[in-house]
Amino acid sequence: MRLEPLESAAFAIHQNKGAYALLLGSGMSRSARIPTGWEIVLDLIERLAQLKGDNAQPDAAAWYRERYGEPPEYDKLVEEFARTQDERSALLRGYIEPSREDRENNLKVPQAGHRAVAQLVANGFVKVTITTNFDPLIEQAIEEAGVVPDVLSTADQIKGARPMHQARCVVLKVNGDYRDIRIRNTEKELSEYEPELDRHLDSLLDEHGLLVCGWSADYDVALCAALHRSPSRRYTAYWTRFGQLSEEANRVAHQRGAITIPIKDADSFFVELADKVEAIDAVGEPHPLSVEGAVAATKTFIAEERHRVRLEDMVATEVERTKDYVRGPEFPLHPPDFSTAFGEQLRRYEAATEILCHIAATVGWYDQGENAHLLTRALERLAETTRVQGPFYRPLEQLRQYPALRVLYATGISALAAVRAHVLRAVLLDPVALHEEERVPLLTLMATPGVLMKEALAKLDAEKFGKRHTPSSEYMQASLRNAVRSLIPSEERYQGAFDLFEYVLGLVYLDVAQRDRAPVGRFGWRRESRVWIDGFVSQVREEGDAIASVKGRRVVPRGD
Repeated sequence: MRLEPLESAAFAIHQNKGAYALLLGSGMSRSARIPTGWEIVLDLIERLAQLKGDNAQPDAAAWYRERYGEPPEYDKLVEEFARTQDERSALLRGYIEPSREDRENNLKVPQAGHRAVAQLVANGFVKVTITTNFDPLIEQAIEEAGVVPDVLSTADQIKGARPMHQARCVVLKVNGDYRDIRIRNTEKELSEYEPELDRHLDSLLDEHGLLVCGWSADYDVALCAALHRSPSRRYTAYWTRFGQLSEEANRVAHQRGAITIPIKDADSFFVELADKVEAIDAVGEPHPLSVEGAVAATKTFIAEERHRVRLEDMVATEVERTKDYVRGPEFPLHPPDFSTAFGEQLRRYEAATEILCHIAATVGWYDQGENAHLLTRALERLAETTRVQGPFYRPLEQLRQYPALRVLYATGISALAAVRAHVLRAVLLDPVALHEEERVPLLTLMATPGVLMKEALAKLDAEKFGKRHTPSSEYMQASLRNAVRSLIPSEERYQGAFDLFEYVLGLVYLDVAQRDRAPVGRFGWRRESRVWIDGFVSQVREEGDAIASVKGRRVVPRGD
């Protein structure tokens, strides 16, 4: 099985029914010929220039700034052309509401993409739609599908909204509705939301996965800020793109670890997405576990010996699913745009290993001594790579070990925090891999700075990684937080467990690699790490007879 990003999104939406929110921008209504708020501003400026006997082309906004000494603002322009509420309503209706001719030409009415989204809503797969559009097309399509949505476009409506669990469908119009003059268009209006809207957004983004379509992220400063501050990574995010993402969209997508999906347009994408979701539902064929389901199953299987074979089958199946997802489609190792390719492959590997990391962390935490070998085999299988033919960028070639490295870290952090000596020993010392026709300890290929190379991370985000002491270590710490969050909810304890694991990893690496130097993680410069490391060293000294010696360094509990 080889899942394309669109197929992965379809499985995620089907498996996690109602858990994904859509974020739709102006690209969603492009085929309906609905103008964006800024396009309305530019059209009004051109009308104004005509009234003044001037020509605002080729840059209407620049003409306005030069003529009036201030940037154009939506509310001021609308008020100049329409001074009463009725006049303003009539003016906006001309841009948004379809004429008879428009209807005959299928313009300014719901398009195929709107109807596909509405079908997902009607079937219960999507409950929340967040949109920057102030046209009514998405709610019209949902109503036509037989569902009456709760449409929220003002702070007052949010205050009076019924609880989320009681609503079948919510459409949150963060920039307002065209029938209300308070819609947001100007830079100032888009830079900050009312507290009620911010709180509502925070809640929705925390509780739901995200699929983004038709949104550039260039002007919606407050919405970008809400996405950046949202801590939740419960579900993989998906971000469609027509061509390349804008700089700001790429920044937000990277921060959320989103998988990008190249599309032709919003209509064809949502039609295909809805078809795939319905096909999965109709056939009822097996599909990947959800994170929650995988964790629950792992706990159940570990608890009773009679389920040991079922645990082994589940781990093996998930490893093969991960391998298939990683392998296909084949990713170029010498692409023309290295930074984009590195970022996309990084996120692809993270999405592929999400469930497996949760399973591994759960085994690391709860196993009593019977199942560590499953993780050893999983690491060996994930580390298998084919010899590269032709030219390649070394950071992309090395990145192929990232899936195995993530599973190793998730297991080790969890096992160390839960004091599962046998699991820690198994994943650090037992796995072997074929390297240059020779079987070597897998750990010798798992040096984090060698897999996540500093220069590649710096190109991915120079501001964030360019000047850091240990960028690969910091990236791993952030990317794996969610895999052990339910096991280690305390942020302080997680930070300590992560640093301590890298410390132990470095010491063991010195022994198995037979080298005098080992990779140094964040513990090398973080003062906070000393507390955890010193405590560990003290424990080793007190319980020396229960610790296996590695080059004179007592670091790895022997186990049974």
